[in-house]
Amino acid sequence: QAFLISEFFVEFVVNLGRLHRGKFRLKNFGVGGEVSYAQWQGGPVSKGRFELGGIKSISSAVTKLDFAYNRDVSLLLDMCRETLYFESVSDLTSALNAIATNPTVEVVRVKSTMDP
Repeated sequence: QAFLISEFFVEFVVNLGRLHRGKFRLKNFGVGGEVSYAQWQGGPVSKGRFELGGIKSISSAVTKLDFAYNRDVSLLLDMCRETLYFESVSDLTSALNAIATNPTVEVVRVKSTMDP
């Protein structure tokens, strides 16, 4: 199923980033190994510039099912994933509100790396 929706999901995230000033991580590091981010307008030509999340590998999914979810497939929620970076809380809030009010999206869980 993840393979069937992957391209639609990437398109959704690219559009979200475009509308709310979200950025994607660049593959090539900046000066001194510094991580860099840039906006992406989508399209296959520039796609190679970015470090995209993509689809979780089968081996990673099986490992997660075995060690974290007691083989309960219904708990495996991150088969397709992407990450957007925001420079301001207001841009992040705007993007989250757009997701929450989109009738084609169901928010199942919010996971924050800023939450201890």
